[in-house]
Amino acid sequence: MPSPLIDKLCGCSLIRPPKSALQLVTPTQLKGHLALLHAFHTLKTSVQDGNDSRFPAAARKLDERRRWAWFVALAVERFERWCVTIEDMDVEWRGLPPIDVAMVWHAYLLNPSWYAEDTMRIPILGTLAKYNQAMSTCLEFPTLLTTETPHHQRTETWCLRTGTPYHPFDAVVNLTHKSIECPQCTWGLSVAFLDTDGMGYSQENFKTTCLCGFRITMDNLGMYKFVKNIIEQNPPASYLAGSLHTPHNSNDTLRAEGMKQAIARARPLARMIARVLGAYTDDRLFSVDLVGAVLRQASFVQKMHDLGWTNPGFFDSEEDAIVLKHCITRYHAFLGLMAESQGSFFVPTIDIDLAWHTHQLLARRYQEDCLELVGRYVNHDDKVEEDKLATSFDVTCRAWQDRYGVPYMYCGCPPPGERFGQRLRRLFSDGNLKGDHPGSSLVPTDDATARAATHPSDHNAVFLMHKQTQAMHAREKRKKKMEERRIKAEKAASRDVLDVPFVRLEAIMFI
Repeated sequence: MPSPLIDKLCGCSLIRPPKSALQLVTPTQLKGHLALLHAFHTLKTSVQDGNDSRFPAAARKLDERRRWAWFVALAVERFERWCVTIEDMDVEWRGLPPIDVAMVWHAYLLNPSWYAEDTMRIPILGTLAKYNQAMSTCLEFPTLLTTETPHHQRTETWCLRTGTPYHPFDAVVNLTHKSIECPQCTWGLSVAFLDTDGMGYSQENFKTTCLCGFRITMDNLGMYKFVKNIIEQNPPASYLAGSLHTPHNSNDTLRAEGMKQAIARARPLARMIARVLGAYTDDRLFSVDLVGAVLRQASFVQKMHDLGWTNPGFFDSEEDAIVLKHCITRYHAFLGLMAESQGSFFVPTIDIDLAWHTHQLLARRYQEDCLELVGRYVNHDDKVEEDKLATSFDVTCRAWQDRYGVPYMYCGCPPPGERFGQRLRRLFSDGNLKGDHPGSSLVPTDDATARAATHPSDHNAVFLMHKQTQAMHAREKRKKKMEERRIKAEKAASRDVLDVPFVRLEAIMFI
């Protein structure tokens, strides 16, 4: 017998749902999110092309990957300037940032536990939470962020507060240097974001020497930030990153104080210390390496683009938009799986990840929903070792099959014929519903993109330097298993054993 929690989360075919089932995110919000991803992809393509005359000569000489990393570093600088100038009395629409800064904000929100903790722990970031509702509004009306012709009051406010032009390509003309503080003598320095030797602040081999003779690198800037945090006496700024927000308490001050004392005494708590120190990789305010976060998110954006889902108008048809309701249904079931398996690490598929990401953009509401429905705050780890990802995806597939009685991943090769929306309409209108199987609402249609979107979302995969060979083997093993599943699904499809509608009508009656 399904648990009431699973029924409430899934709102699907495990039992007949009430007329108004729970809906954590809406198809409209998913469409708005996809519109943002389209804008991010367009921006990245323009930067990688490197043809804009406003780019400095040194940037135009970089390869695509390095030029994008340089641009993202400038966007993070602009995001930080925006964060520290937000005021409590701001009129939200007037303070909304340009698209490059929105992209950084988006990546920050996709680290929900870090975001929630930072806006509570770091006083100057407290006002950033004011814009949480604004992001929710932007999902309904994405042109608020994607517009190329914002209201003049908005551009004037931006320029006045951040000291940079509103348009990101105009900003790169003057945003050439960054102010830092020497970890040894505390003297202020101005360092170039980009230099021909590859040692600029935005480059992988950043190095500079202070007048005091101290050699400054990104590592010792991060350690300097950590030391300043250690000696800070006034809460909440005194709490270390990663110590305050726990799965069951968003403001666990007793734990935070205990962790700080333990680390200060150098007690051997390796896992705890590793998490804390991971938040001190540079001198930025944030506990997340936002440059790295944006770069990792780009692979997910690319997958959405490759599916065609970010194309304007792709889901305008009511028939085609059903696939977004399917994403939401599967996401609800995914949370249900986590609610019943508190100790497991589950890997989302691409379609589930889209709904999950959209939910995380709601910030505080996401936290509240998770606490109520899953029983804990659910973080979205955007850095997972490849070998762990490979193993965990197998675990997820088995758990999903056991719990819902249907496969987790499907072949992306449909038989030729009508579009999935047309096929569903025919099935519904004919009364030919074969959705009596308990998990039928979790089975995708024959449309290629709907099935391809059930493949694992691995944008957060990382290779640790000391485990690269092991990680490469894990990735190859995962790819091999995916191919085996694809072939098996194709054979099953040819026997017509998967010919069931992916959603029962009553299972998607959200309102």
